[in-house]
Amino acid sequence: MSEEKATQEIVYETNRDVKWLCRTLDKVKALVGDHEDGSARGKVGEEQQMHRISATIGGLVDGMVAVLVQILE
Repeated sequence: MSEEKATQEIVYETNRDVKWLCRTLDKVKALVGDHEDGSARGKVGEEQQMHRISATIGGLVDGMVAVLVQILE
């Protein structure tokens, strides 16, 4: 096999990364829920939190897809 990664390996790594992102997202949600206590910063609406988290995860996934496209070309 050449030094380039096989498509199957890339898909496996991407799947592993997506699972890691989902676990991390769950942890972040739990931490944000624990720390919402009405402090000086104020509470951020749940909808805004989900939007920010979704945007972050989307950016990470977009970056991984861009890398995959470069590798597969």
